[in-house]
Amino acid sequence: MILTASKINVCFAKQTHQADVLVALYRLLYRNWDDIESIQGWPKAGVEVHQYIGERFIRFDKAFHPDVMAGGLWMNNGWSGSEDLDPWEVVPAPYSLIGEDEERQ
Repeated sequence: MILTASKINVCFAKQTHQADVLVALYRLLYRNWDDIESIQGWPKAGVEVHQYIGERFIRFDKAFHPDVMAGGLWMNNGWSGSEDLDPWEVVPAPYSLIGEDEERQ
């Protein structure tokens, strides 16, 4: 999947809490987010998209969460960066749906 800055910016728009932004970003990758029980590992993101989101989280945290490490939630729960992908490409990690035993890609 190729993301754009505008799609990412929508995830930050009108939010005041970092967790809401994080969920909005995951919803971009997983249209069935509400049906997912667990994700195995982390989605992989191209270098530019990974850096862009990280910088957006830093600015967001400085504005709304000045008492936390800026960008910390993204570092701990965001996607991994990969030089093997196109700059704005993101590959979802495998996941399991609620009530199912098999893993999906």
